[in-house]
Amino acid sequence: MEKKIERMFRHTLFPVSAIFIHMKRQSGDSLVRKGKKMFNSKKTLIAMFSLCMLAPMTPQFYAPIWSNRVLAAQMEQAHGMDYLVFVNKTHKLPDDYEAKVPLVTVKNSLGREFQIERDTYAHFVRLREALLKQGIQIELDSVYRSVYRQQELGEEFSEKYGEDYVRQYVAVPGYSEHHTGLAVDICLVVDGKVIDDKDEMIAQKDIFAQIHPLLAAYGFILRYPPGLEGITGYNYEPWHFRYVGKDVAKDITRRGVTFEEYMTEVIPYPEGLDTASSGASSAPKEINHAPSCYFSENDYFTMESTKTRTMLTHYPTYQQTTEYTCGPAAALTVLAYYGNRDYNEMGLAKAMKTDNTVGTDLLNMVKFFKGIGWQVGTGFGSMPFDTYDAFREFAQDSLKKGNPILVENVDWGGHWRVMIGYDTLGTESPSDDILILMDPYDTCDHKQDGYVVENGEKFYSMWFDHSLLPQNQRNQPWLIARPGR
Repeated sequence: MEKKIERMFRHTLFPVSAIFIHMKRQSGDSLVRKGKKMFNSKKTLIAMFSLCMLAPMTPQFYAPIWSNRVLAAQMEQAHGMDYLVFVNKTHKLPDDYEAKVPLVTVKNSLGREFQIERDTYAHFVRLREALLKQGIQIELDSVYRSVYRQQELGEEFSEKYGEDYVRQYVAVPGYSEHHTGLAVDICLVVDGKVIDDKDEMIAQKDIFAQIHPLLAAYGFILRYPPGLEGITGYNYEPWHFRYVGKDVAKDITRRGVTFEEYMTEVIPYPEGLDTASSGASSAPKEINHAPSCYFSENDYFTMESTKTRTMLTHYPTYQQTTEYTCGPAAALTVLAYYGNRDYNEMGLAKAMKTDNTVGTDLLNMVKFFKGIGWQVGTGFGSMPFDTYDAFREFAQDSLKKGNPILVENVDWGGHWRVMIGYDTLGTESPSDDILILMDPYDTCDHKQDGYVVENGEKFYSMWFDHSLLPQNQRNQPWLIARPGR
């Protein structure tokens, strides 16, 4: 159970170096031919090397645009298809997406006709042939469905099975993987009998135990694994496969993550770390209430800036594993945000001389970031923000420049968090201003996703350390760190 919880709250993004690694990965299956030639070009390699040398001088280079999602889009669009397009219950496809899918019309051996993305079909045929050699017959049962057809299907299933079934197994139009042409629902043919009923399919455990290990070799993943409904949004569907390309499928399978986790990347807990005994990581699953009548559910990971809101989108989260490592846990997300994955929570705790009684002081945090060659700005030794307007200007300006702000205040007696968003709500009064923070101890809002919101004036009035930090660090502790000198 703890493992499931652990998987839900930690997100990070690809490091910059992964650009090249990822492109290399794709070369066997989904990288465009131009990409292969590019790597053999001396001029291109020199340009890449130069870019890497300049990168530390340009903090924006490390911004989380280098996610799996964006990398895939950049590479695959040249090929005509984005095989890592991400859609689920909370991520809608672009309205014009369907028109771009290269579909082919095919028939299964039962005579039923389908439309499917061309490369997906080619790999499905190979998978089917491999399984036939093992005496297992699979057939296409549902592949591409238009948004209009998805709406019809929802209505049909609602009448036949009821609303509960539809909520568990049928996507809202525009939010279905079947719109991509990359999702494949299969049926089984056993002793000449077609098995396509949901309950009968789930009962075929022995057959699927032979099918699922073969998927990755042909570029498919099991999209909705058992026991991970809280992440994928859907109950276990042993029949629902998703084409993502061979290299990606093998990587996802090797790491044992869901597609949701792969597309947002995970800040992993190191092997052997106790995540069940203390800290926010040990919080029971029961603290998550979806939906909660007391708190609204927002996707802060994909939330973007608006006219009133300044937001660092795709900011990763992490939940601390002790009662005293909020500082290292918060700093870990800053490192991950800029693509640095060389550290872990306890390694940072050692480097920052974190004490199990008083936690992490500001100066030791500053010393760490300066020690790895990062630019550092800090509230230590500077004039405090003596008015809320001054604080608001500082927060908005820093976030507009793409800088997350590490802050410590009296919350939990003394607690490090990261300011990642500020919203004025379009009013002149600061009384309704909202701060959005990455909180490594997110156990109070019925959804342990690592994000919290707080009234700006309330935070400002309590922006001090009660007793944990040294006396000269207690007033308005903050730190901004970014790559490069």
